[in-house]
Amino acid sequence: MFSRNSFAPINESWGYDNRTTAVRAFLNNGNGSRLEQRMGSADANPYLVIGASLAGGLYGLENELDLREDASTDAYQGNGRPLPKTLEHALNYLDKSKTAKKYFGEEFVKLILQIGRNEVRLYEEAVTDWEFNRYFEYS
Repeated sequence: MFSRNSFAPINESWGYDNRTTAVRAFLNNGNGSRLEQRMGSADANPYLVIGASLAGGLYGLENELDLREDASTDAYQGNGRPLPKTLEHALNYLDKSKTAKKYFGEEFVKLILQIGRNEVRLYEEAVTDWEFNRYFEYS
């Protein structure tokens, strides 16, 4: 889980070379100009992360959305909508997302929701090492 002061994003934000934002922009660098999408987890499918980023950008262009002001300092102090803190919260956002269903299709979103909710169920059923060590009494 991302948390404040971890150099990982906690809300919808962007900024120039700003490690506290969800999207980090490196512009005016010639061939080195780029955007760094900082929200995908290490275990995410990179093709889905890229696809979701492109779909979000396309949605913004097609609907002529205004880009919110960049976070010029600490994005943790900003007012961007918070990012989901758990897989379950992220799945709830996905389930309600008309944009995801438009760009990825209803059936694909349904499949991802089933896979994700199964992961949540398996996680909730697991007994962790911490729980075992904390609550198991040695004789």
